[in-house]
Amino acid sequence: MLKKSLVVVVCLVGLLVNRAAAQEKHDDHDHHGHDHSHDNTLVTVLKKDGRFNTFIAAASAAGIDEKLHHDTLTVFAPTDEAFASLGAEKLDQLLEPANKEKLKQLLLSHIVEGKVTADSIKSEPTTLTTLGNTKLTAKKDGDAVHINSAKIIAADVKAENGVVHGVDKVLE
Repeated sequence: MLKKSLVVVVCLVGLLVNRAAAQEKHDDHDHHGHDHSHDNTLVTVLKKDGRFNTFIAAASAAGIDEKLHHDTLTVFAPTDEAFASLGAEKLDQLLEPANKEKLKQLLLSHIVEGKVTADSIKSEPTTLTTLGNTKLTAKKDGDAVHINSAKIIAADVKAENGVVHGVDKVLE
């Protein structure tokens, strides 16, 4: 009886996995038949991760999400927790349409051109110039990598057009 139940469970799991794989393959094609299975841009990587929803919403509100789809960039993306530490009032204020340029500047201050991996950051401080024309100081301290006062908590998340590093603070 136990063996028969186990066989039924294994068969059901197999059917569910096959169905999920078929649905995923179907989802990789849009209604025009174009394959999007290799759509692994910075935006896609950030969305899939699940810890950067505020950053994605802010990038869209600031109008820089297209840049994150096409340009080769390194993004030091604050986590949702990092944005929450700003306080709800400040965050709501930043997301208001009247503050679009301020929000854009804040986000561009988290992005540099090219691909900067955690391994390329050494113990000697390195200055990085952001797309917002601000300067970031990158430094390795033991196993930890810091960007200004923020710690990289998720390093080298690769995308087709760059790399994402999750940071524990909003760089202001």
